[in-house]
Amino acid sequence: MAPSRRHGIQPDPFDALASTWWDESGVLHGLGVLLAPVRVPFVVGVLRAELGPGAHRVLDLGSGGGLLGAALDDNDFTVVALDPSLASLGAGKTHGDSTGSGIRFVGGVGERLPFADVSFDAVVCMEVLEHVRDPAAVVGEAARVLRPGGVFIFSGPNRTVVNRVGLVFVAQDLLGVVPRGTHRWNRLIRPDEMDRYMRASGIEPGQVLGVGIQWRDLPLAALAVVGLLIRRLTYPEAARRIHLATGTGTSVAYQGFGRRR
Repeated sequence: MAPSRRHGIQPDPFDALASTWWDESGVLHGLGVLLAPVRVPFVVGVLRAELGPGAHRVLDLGSGGGLLGAALDDNDFTVVALDPSLASLGAGKTHGDSTGSGIRFVGGVGERLPFADVSFDAVVCMEVLEHVRDPAAVVGEAARVLRPGGVFIFSGPNRTVVNRVGLVFVAQDLLGVVPRGTHRWNRLIRPDEMDRYMRASGIEPGQVLGVGIQWRDLPLAALAVVGLLIRRLTYPEAARRIHLATGTGTSVAYQGFGRRR
């Protein structure tokens, strides 16, 4: 059954790229290749450490085509994937059907989650809040559907001069390495703002780790970008040559978690 439209959501900007989520040469698949080495171990590690063993029920909020959800499904979590892009959800469901995935795909928006209170053991919201109009409302909804003691895990680019120049102006607007229109600098969220959103929603902030490129890996990353620009590399091929690492400071990006009080 195809994902259904919920709460009057409208066509999403990611609809046009939805076919690339599971395309081995696609733009959005490249995003997954880039982020997976730092994102998946962090998310799985936090879930295991904070919730203990078991098939915990996890909401992948802003799931796109289900790249992270597939990794969580592989690690025996019970995953519900929610996104406003029905085309992205359709791509994820098609892939899931072909692999025997148990992910449930639901169309909806983070500001009005179509789930009952205390429905989930964890809510995962990775590279999402910078794309929504009301991040505080999304965090509030995440807290509502979390059980007491449940875990909220998040990540995103920081609102810094580094990203205004590097991510938005150079990578996105000038070179088009990041699809144009993907990010607006004034919507990027600082870690202290995330801390406020969580506390206001009844989520006690936990650890936050910086994510970026170490100095020794910058030359290889630059060559990968050049290869992408001259079309010698696909997005996933370039992403495999860019090595993200944690503990580099939060000026580029960060990931962290909190626990529902």
